[in-house]
Amino acid sequence: MEQILRIAQQHAITPARLLSLYASSIACTLSNTLDQVTPRPFIHCLQILDLTPKQFVSTYQDKIVPHLVATGNEGALRKVAEILDERLPVLCVNQAPVVFVKIFLMDDQLMHQALLRFVRLISAGTSSGGGGNSGNGQPQVEVNIPSLLRSCSVKLIFSLVLALGHEDPVLRKRARSALLTVQNILGSAADDGQQGITNIVQQSVDNMKDMSKNESPRPGRPAGQLLAGSDMANFLAQHILGVMAYMNELLRDTDAEIVGRGDNGRVTTALSQDTRTRRRGLRAIGELVVLLGSRLTPHINNIVSSLMPSLHGPLASTTLRSWVVLADSLSKTELTVNQINSLI
Repeated sequence: MEQILRIAQQHAITPARLLSLYASSIACTLSNTLDQVTPRPFIHCLQILDLTPKQFVSTYQDKIVPHLVATGNEGALRKVAEILDERLPVLCVNQAPVVFVKIFLMDDQLMHQALLRFVRLISAGTSSGGGGNSGNGQPQVEVNIPSLLRSCSVKLIFSLVLALGHEDPVLRKRARSALLTVQNILGSAADDGQQGITNIVQQSVDNMKDMSKNESPRPGRPAGQLLAGSDMANFLAQHILGVMAYMNELLRDTDAEIVGRGDNGRVTTALSQDTRTRRRGLRAIGELVVLLGSRLTPHINNIVSSLMPSLHGPLASTTLRSWVVLADSLSKTELTVNQINSLI
């Protein structure tokens, strides 16, 4: 608490303002304490923010739930469900898109455990006998992995495409493997029952392990080209409109938000995280262009319109790199007059 007060004083802002700016970042750390009888850090921060537990958890559940599923803190996860007055399987299903992204980008062994854990959590309300209600009279949750992935496919695929632009090469590699996994799962039939779900999970894990063993990029070869096959290109082309809609939303211009002034008189802003995310998005467009391969042509206008606004300003250098990738890909493609005009 004293550290929060000291940092707030250094930036000439109130403790509540300081925490509100970074609440999204600290939400996961605070949620780790919810399995305690008295989660003091959680209580103290909410007092400073003047929020109820339900207001805080509801606002940041898209960060908290994936984190707790991934780390296996089921005690805290059940407390979150209790705070939100939701059944745990329903809570997990509602947050499935962000949970899947978190899981698919984990290390192989940890990912395996987290996927099985998530399957168990969302299947907790599945009826094993006749009738559709649980013992307390509430409706059962009937889900399977393929149908759940289909329900959130566009948002999930966008998040994995965005991870292709991450600074960490390990995460980029996992994102490429995860895209193949999602492609394979969405192409499978929806099996009924726990055993069918478990089989699909195991197949997805085996697929990611095979990719990790077999991928060995050659010097000078763009990373995205490792997966540039016709099946992947067709898969991405089917979802490109939705993916680019999310991407355009991400790349919209945002103004720097002034946090305050430090002792040295310098203005402190809270734009750095937004800038990093937008930079990832621009790099991801270049990777997406490579993965689309010959299926790129019908979507040139969408990609160009996404890159144009960032050609000026602090993101120009990153944008130009993706332009170079686009130009290289187009050099091998036959374009119509309208497509050429859109590029000029």
